[in-house]
Amino acid sequence: MKNAKKHISASQFSFDKKNHAEQCKGASKTIAGEAYTIPELYAKYAKGIAVPIERKVYWSEEEEDFDAIDIESVMRSDMAEREMLLEEVVDRAEKYKLALERQRKEKAEAEEAEAKKSGEKSGEKKGDEK
Repeated sequence: MKNAKKHISASQFSFDKKNHAEQCKGASKTIAGEAYTIPELYAKYAKGIAVPIERKVYWSEEEEDFDAIDIESVMRSDMAEREMLLEEVVDRAEKYKLALERQRKEKAEAEEAEAKKSGEKSGEKKGDEK
């Protein structure tokens, strides 16, 4: 039991940058003037100040938005709205099925072309050996 560490309370804890903090190697990847330190974040949180650290995410035009359906609003809606939502979900599912089939077909064609290409190369090597 000699090697067991004793309990340290918060009042006894002393911060040692070498052992308790990540060391930055190389150039900083933060934007000057836009980064908060951990103590600044804690101070703002303690004072109840909202910290605007969120960033807007931009998706490519090809990708579908992945916003989840608000189940509570569905439960409050009437039957007509639920039917419209069901049609929308079925349409999206069909669209995704078609996209998946297209991707599988393209992948199969690419693999087939790659197999032909490697078959031709191996045939050339056999012809060179004869």
